[in-house]
Amino acid sequence: MMLSEPITTLTDYAIALECLIFAACLLKQAVPPKPAKGWILAFGSTALAAALGGTLHGWVAALPPGWALGLWRAMLLALGVASYGLVAGVSADWGPGGKLGWVRQLALGKLAVYGLWAWQAESFWGAIADYLLSMLLVAGLVVGLILGLVGSGAVLVGPAQRVAAGWLLGGVGLSFAAAGVQVVQLALRPWLMPNDLYHLVQMVALYAFFRAAQQHPSHAVG
Repeated sequence: MMLSEPITTLTDYAIALECLIFAACLLKQAVPPKPAKGWILAFGSTALAAALGGTLHGWVAALPPGWALGLWRAMLLALGVASYGLVAGVSADWGPGGKLGWVRQLALGKLAVYGLWAWQAESFWGAIADYLLSMLLVAGLVVGLILGLVGSGAVLVGPAQRVAAGWLLGGVGLSFAAAGVQVVQLALRPWLMPNDLYHLVQMVALYAFFRAAQQHPSHAVG
């Protein structure tokens, strides 16, 4: 059976494999302190969403309508959980001891609203908007902590913190670039369609988030 969108399917599956590897590496990371569990949730949920997305892109025409709808809803919900996991991971890393618990509560409320939307959604744009909102939240949180605008004081910025912040903000920037590919429908025809380029840019962004998770700057938060 021919795949409906072979490159899109394969790049989705590549994201799933990438995120599974990242989650496994973080779980096995031996150097303390351990990465926050939110990062594991983020990468695991992204892997699930990408696997479901790849299946839809590849075999949607062959799937019964009920199965296709179920996979679609599950994919959207998994993306929402991944978005929450990113915020939870960053807030736990940069605010140990529950100092930024309010951020996780805010992200949990956002997830609840998103879940209601996802259950009846027919477009992917809401999922993109949701994770970009999470990107803005984590970027603003880290910058605010460094500048002393959030929390009890400024973060003591050393080499490890600069590296972690750099990877994190780089991942945010690349995620916005990936969304931009979809907005302008950038393509390298006939080889790569917009969805394909979106996946490839997002893979680089995910690597940046993985490196940010490895740094774990929480010991320097004031």
